[in-house]
Amino acid sequence: MTDLIEPLATVRESEAALARVISAVEHATPEDLAAPSGLPGWTRSHVLAHIDGIGRALARQLDYAARGQLIDVYDGGSAGRESAIEAGATRTKEEHLAALTALQSQHQNAWPEKDSLVWFTPVRYRDGIVVDVALAWWREISIHQVDLDLGIEAAKVWSQPLCEYLLDFLSVRLPSGPLVELDAFEPGVRYVVAADSGAPPTAPVTVTGPLTSITGWLAGREIHPLPIATSGEDAVDLPELGPWPSSR
Repeated sequence: MTDLIEPLATVRESEAALARVISAVEHATPEDLAAPSGLPGWTRSHVLAHIDGIGRALARQLDYAARGQLIDVYDGGSAGRESAIEAGATRTKEEHLAALTALQSQHQNAWPEKDSLVWFTPVRYRDGIVVDVALAWWREISIHQVDLDLGIEAAKVWSQPLCEYLLDFLSVRLPSGPLVELDAFEPGVRYVVAADSGAPPTAPVTVTGPLTSITGWLAGREIHPLPIATSGEDAVDLPELGPWPSSR
């Protein structure tokens, strides 16, 4: 599925998402930013610090790739990432806006031209190429803009291409076992994303709902309304999800 995605189209959606985040912060109070976000244990300031951190880390991947070099995503690995988020979470509203505005400018100048071979240059991020960096920023900024819980709703801002990409990327979270079908309300949007594990045939589990709801559930977010699961004519629990796809 990702082979059909135009990288610059993801960049345009990412730019729009970051602009929405900046606008939301501009209209927020300091108390708003100190309040809990949609992510357990993180305030909105933590989410903003993470957006800034992953945005800069991915831009650095682009910078080194353009020079034919590789560099780790974060200085200090996962521990460095966590400490940077905790430090960034103490920023004032003005400091968040300054960091996000600088990040916006950095990204506007970072991406290759449409037909550039740099898109296929290796990067350290997931041992991939620059296209993978564009996809990573697309999903990170798209999901975390909603996690802020500052009025940016998935149903209004998640495009169908984004949702289809996330279903593909996150389908590894589905358990092995009975066949699982994801059946969205949107015409023609239906996926069979987990094969039977070889056990005796059983009725498939069908997860039904708006495309953004199915996507949000698969991403581990409390998106409303939640999709529903059925097997045959019976309602069943939604499948239990595994961990987020590993970076390795």
